Amino acid sequence: MKNLFLIILILKCLNINSQSKKINTTVDERMELITTVQYLSGYFLLTQADINYTKDIDTYFKDYINHEVIGLIQDIQNDFFNFDKVPMIMYHYDFPGFNLKHEFSIKEQSQIKFEKNKDKIQQFFVELKDFYEVTNFHQFYKNHKELYNQLIENVQSEIEKHDIVKIMETHYGLEQQSYNIILTPLLHDGGFATRIQSKVGTDLFAIIGPSENSRAVPYFDPNRLLKDYIIHEFSHTFCNPLVDKFFDELEKDACLLNPIKEAMKKQAYSTWKSCLYEHLVRANEVILTEEILGSKTASKLYIDFYENGRFIYLKGLVPLIKKYKSNRNTYKNLEAFMPEIASYLHAEKEKCN
Repeated sequence: MKNLFLIILILKCLNINSQSKKINTTVDERMELITTVQYLSGYFLLTQADINYTKDIDTYFKDYINHEVIGLIQDIQNDFFNFDKVPMIMYHYDFPGFNLKHEFSIKEQSQIKFEKNKDKIQQFFVELKDFYEVTNFHQFYKNHKELYNQLIENVQSEIEKHDIVKIMETHYGLEQQSYNIILTPLLHDGGFATRIQSKVGTDLFAIIGPSENSRAVPYFDPNRLLKDYIIHEFSHTFCNPLVDKFFDELEKDACLLNPIKEAMKKQAYSTWKSCLYEHLVRANEVILTEEILGSKTASKLYIDFYENGRFIYLKGLVPLIKKYKSNRNTYKNLEAFMPEIASYLHAEKEKCN
């Protein structure tokens, strides 16, 4: 009887933890710092909107455009410090000390050629820390706290209407340590996802930029963020590791890239693995969107992915994910269902010329 009571108590505690886990929405000082340096360096993948924030940066940092970190970042962003690798690297280091806090995985080391570039990375963080200190960047950040709070409140009030964490963790059959939306006013109209593995679990980050139609104030449309980015970016952190784990088997179907190669390349998905990431994410995204935002929104999303994006294997993958969702007694998580995904792709491969 005592043991039964203990088990019930533990289960209740776990349930409370799951229900209380929410998405953290913030404007992170480290991302403001790195995107400011990118902006001063002329990096291309930033907002094109005519917002007052960029004018504030021009004024505040006008005496520091020749700082050593500007030349350094121009060098490394042409090599390994670009796209989603920027937040991935940034969140492996503490802030504002810029000491390595989380070891890079083997995959991450390969992505940034860590052994080859570790001295450059170290030197970059030395100069970034100096820039942070000599410019008194923290004061600039504090000066804009009112703006940041306004952006956060606008997004968070809408997101909290949906129990996204519970829905996603139930769907994928996997829990994460934390979910973080990083609103980044200087970033392009889009976003990146990164995940940090630690001893206590996995922290997920969706780094998101404002609408390209922003006027004066960076605008983050909460409904669009939810529909186009949040479900999508967080899904990457569930789906990508599964593609990695099963890739030896899935690689056999690489010929399936050929019919859509040019369409994928235009979207920066030039390899079969990246194409698989995006297909698996989008298939689950359609199903999750239906649960969170309704069937009409999900149908529009599917059509956009299939017709405009040329994600043609959604025609088979979406019904498979529906099958997975309807048979959770058999499949405790998406990983357990991956052999079904592989079987579908193997069958499609027979159509390769």
